[in-house]
Amino acid sequence: MSDLDSPVPRFHLAVPVDDLDAARRFYGDVLGLEQGRSSDIWVDWNLHGHQLVTHLAPGRPEQVHNPVDGHDVPVPHFGLILTVPRFQELAGRLRAAGTAFVIEPYVRFEGQPGEQWTMFLLDPAGQRPGVQGLRRRRAGLRGPGRALPVVIGSNRTSEPQQGPYCATDSDHQQQ
Repeated sequence: MSDLDSPVPRFHLAVPVDDLDAARRFYGDVLGLEQGRSSDIWVDWNLHGHQLVTHLAPGRPEQVHNPVDGHDVPVPHFGLILTVPRFQELAGRLRAAGTAFVIEPYVRFEGQPGEQWTMFLLDPAGQRPGVQGLRRRRAGLRGPGRALPVVIGSNRTSEPQQGPYCATDSDHQQQ
């Protein structure tokens, strides 16, 4: 089954960055995402079958936050949902790499429904991706009680990957 045949619909998200080399180090080396096609103004990333594109666009987005569980959660943001062990593994790798955190890893909604590990990062362009670590799958995400199998950096192989993050030449025509 290909990524496009998955029961979970795939998404595409393009985010502005002001330094593609810094984006490559952060998303490729630190987060462990596989790089897809690229040009001198954009890079495709495999975000576990989803397509994340870093586009060169000088200037930083406005910083907005909303209060959630005693923390100022950045808006907008995007992120991944991992199992707790994978969350802890990633948090250790991020600390070892000296990654700047917007919100350090902690347990949100402790002892309440929806309890989860949460962290928000700061990438070199000012994007603020979030990561959640769940013990149980949330209702509505393919059924309750099953751990989510999405893990940053876990699908690197020596064989080329097929999926929506691998754009064709016609997907990024330069004008």
